[in-house]
Amino acid sequence: MIRNQQALRNVVRRYATATGPQARASVPNYELFNQRLTKARSTILENKPLTLAQKILYAHLHDVSSMTSAPVPGESYLKLSPDRVAMQDASAQMAILQFMLSGMKQTAVPTSIHCDHLVEAYEGADLDVARSWQTSREIYEFLQAASQ
Repeated sequence: MIRNQQALRNVVRRYATATGPQARASVPNYELFNQRLTKARSTILENKPLTLAQKILYAHLHDVSSMTSAPVPGESYLKLSPDRVAMQDASAQMAILQFMLSGMKQTAVPTSIHCDHLVEAYEGADLDVARSWQTSREIYEFLQAASQ
């Protein structure tokens, strides 16, 4: 089992990082974010100070000009344009199945799957990953095949 530890690490690591010709650049468009935030501040937010979370949300608004007033937390719906989607192994299965049914050839934004929720911490990293690979092999193989 110890011989396979490096191979297991490579398999798990491969899920989170896209390489090769299919990998797309995922550098955020900070200039666009700044434009959206500036427009939101001057129109619907009346130049009020914002928290970091609010700045991130307003920078990702799809169309600030269509909004007539500031969103009300817990009541308003926001149409956002995310620049990246990160999924965890436990919820990625359903998301991938739904994506497969959509008929799209690729995702609209860079997407990654981070496999760590199926690893139960018990005996140390190497043994825990090896045990996870044995108990959740079918899930890992599905995630790997479907995300290619």
